[in-house]
Amino acid sequence: MAALGGAWWLGSTFMGWLYDHHRVGLIVFSVATQLLAVPCFWRLRRSAQ
Repeated sequence: MAALGGAWWLGSTFMGWLYDHHRVGLIVFSVATQLLAVPCFWRLRRSAQ
């Protein structure tokens, strides 16, 4: 669980920096990470069936 907390903190810190310096980059980063999560959800769904 510590890895999850660390990743969460790093992502939040990076998004805060992007918000201050490059808002378009924040949007791109947010959309990209959400799209990258889709295959993970598909794999979890298949393994649960």
